[in-house]
Amino acid sequence: MNLAMFHPPVPLKMTSRFNEENNMSITLYQIADDYRDILSLMESDYDDPELRQLVQDTLDQLQLDDQFTDKALAVACYTRELELEAEAVKATENLFVAANNLNHVLSSCGII
Repeated sequence: MNLAMFHPPVPLKMTSRFNEENNMSITLYQIADDYRDILSLMESDYDDPELRQLVQDTLDQLQLDDQFTDKALAVACYTRELELEAEAVKATENLFVAANNLNHVLSSCGII
């Protein structure tokens, strides 16, 4: 049976983006696209043992679960870092406002 008639670019397209040294080079969008491609491949004729093996080999090679988990965790950490930075900026802004108000009060009282 010729598996090329099902969806030959799926494994090739996904493996060309896979970089074992740097899993962060693939985006969450690409991982989701890879999952969709594999699902469409599976839906085409999953009863075929050769196709099942091709799908399993592709999943094993790509390690999409690990990539997705690593990437999602990195995105969540980066998002949290930005939130903390925004909180720090807001706190610093509040300190400047308080210092400015104190200077204004001291100035109006003739202390400085």
